[in-house]
Amino acid sequence: MKVILTVAEHHSAIVPWQLVAQKTGAILKFVSLTSDEVPDSAKLREMLSRKTKIVVTHHVSNMLCT
Repeated sequence: MKVILTVAEHHSAIVPWQLVAQKTGAILKFVSLTSDEVPDSAKLREMLSRKTKIVVTHHVSNMLCT
């Protein structure tokens, strides 16, 4: 199982998935941001596979003030 997150996720969105990964052996992958500070959709598409079970991304970010 693979879970994809962005590097801009809040700590409260990352830690639960880290715990899931520890318990289940899931693999966490992180998508970088573009120069506009949005998730890089091209890299996200490259990371998607049949093993991807969930993609976690923010709608708003207190880290980026968006």
